[in-house]
Amino acid sequence: PRSLPVAVSPVLAGAALGFARSGHIDLVAALLVLAAALLMQVVTNLQNDVGYTVRGGEASGTRIGLPRATANGWLSVPTVRGAIVGAVALTMLLGLPLVLHSGLPVLLLGLASIVAALGYMGGRWPIAYTPLGELTVFVFFGLAAVCGSYFVFAGSVSPIIWMAAGAVGAHAAAVLAVNNYRDAEHDARTGRRTFAASF
Repeated sequence: PRSLPVAVSPVLAGAALGFARSGHIDLVAALLVLAAALLMQVVTNLQNDVGYTVRGGEASGTRIGLPRATANGWLSVPTVRGAIVGAVALTMLLGLPLVLHSGLPVLLLGLASIVAALGYMGGRWPIAYTPLGELTVFVFFGLAAVCGSYFVFAGSVSPIIWMAAGAVGAHAAAVLAVNNYRDAEHDARTGRRTFAASF
């Protein structure tokens, strides 16, 4: 739950900028965008939890961050993977009206967001095991989320929106950078080459 504001803030920024431009906001679209953003954060968190456990990331027992549900046996790996599938399906269902409303750019952004959320700690080369985590967060929780939200409300994106997106993305990347710095020693021992562990 502590990570959810990182998903909310870009939607709030996009909605506020959309309101500033037009003087009104489509409340249904805003709620759908917010729900989809929150679900993408949930998918990322669940994938992070299960992926970290499956790769033996808790092996040394010296990680400082919040406890992992699968590593502690509170939830099974198949249960969490089932929740991931369910959350992705719900995201796609909620995103369908947004795609019908705003077109192909929203579809492409939604699919890219799902791939990034699953790829953060999933697949053969997870993003979380590279120095590219902060960059990925900057792109998806800043540029993509703010510009995508605004696009749903306004149908276009201007330079000021990109600036706002960069500011929100920098904050989200900073949150990850602090977390990775906190666990840099542990991550280096377990093979995670985050930016903090690498540099």
